Amino acid sequence: MSLEAIPVEPTSTKLGSNFEAVFDSAEIGWTKPNARAFQHVLDSLQLAPREVFFTDDSARKLIGAETLGIPIHHFTVVTALRDALTQ
Repeated sequence: MSLEAIPVEPTSTKLGSNFEAVFDSAEIGWTKPNARAFQHVLDSLQLAPREVFFTDDSARKLIGAETLGIPIHHFTVVTALRDALTQ
């Protein structure tokens, strides 16, 4: 079983309070890079692909988001991510 399919409590990582919504692959039924996972998030938030941003340290996991037209960033270092977020 993929570790991405194991439910995680956002409060256990202290990340949940930083986001309006958190989507858990184990709950929605699709994992990255499946485009359906990203489409589920877009539909749930009623947002267009250009209104969100996705970053991951695995280039393979960016494919589904990119297919839908979501702006992506392959994370390698924090400074590059900061630059990508300001573009």
